[in-house]
Amino acid sequence: MLSNLLTKISGFIGNKKIAFTVFTLSACAGIIIFSGYKDGPAANGKTVTGAPFNNDKTCSSCHSGSDYGSSVSTQLLDAGNNPVSIYNPGQNYTFKITVSETTVDPVEFGFQTTCATTVASTNINKWGTLPVGTQNIKKKQRNYVEHSVPQATNIFSIPWKAPSAGTGSVTFYTAANVVNGNNKNTKDDPTDPATLVVAEATAKAPVAFNNVKGE
Repeated sequence: MLSNLLTKISGFIGNKKIAFTVFTLSACAGIIIFSGYKDGPAANGKTVTGAPFNNDKTCSSCHSGSDYGSSVSTQLLDAGNNPVSIYNPGQNYTFKITVSETTVDPVEFGFQTTCATTVASTNINKWGTLPVGTQNIKKKQRNYVEHSVPQATNIFSIPWKAPSAGTGSVTFYTAANVVNGNNKNTKDDPTDPATLVVAEATAKAPVAFNNVKGE
């Protein structure tokens, strides 16, 4: 009888250990889910640029809870830092992302962007050497540039080289997030996505002049 009692006690303790282990693993998984995106959404399997091939998803699919008055805007700048709407094949540019907010709360910033042909949505991976704190992640045959750690700066200047002639117009899809730095997906303010279409410069045909003799 004593043997049966000891067996029951042992089984009870064993079940408690199993339950505690499951609870601990679940809690750890929760911490990873809620804090993991701080090193970039694509690094954690999330593509949230607002592009059609991302099912129009943005950072709001995971983050919410605050209103920092956030917004994001994008520009393609030439060598003279002038915004352009037409690219010359093979030339170097800077893709500038500006994340804005209207409050004075201490916040950090994150983003994700991708580039594709406008018509066929073909991946365009022409990014140069990235700034510190950003990364180029390939996910489902597409390249996503994003933060690798939350940034104190709200401006991201990313080198980009225009594709070869005949590529056609390209579209940059960008989403951003203004966060409170609590390592969770709560009390954050995702922006609406920004879309920037840049056409390819086309070579102009030479102008022909008729040689008309004077009378």
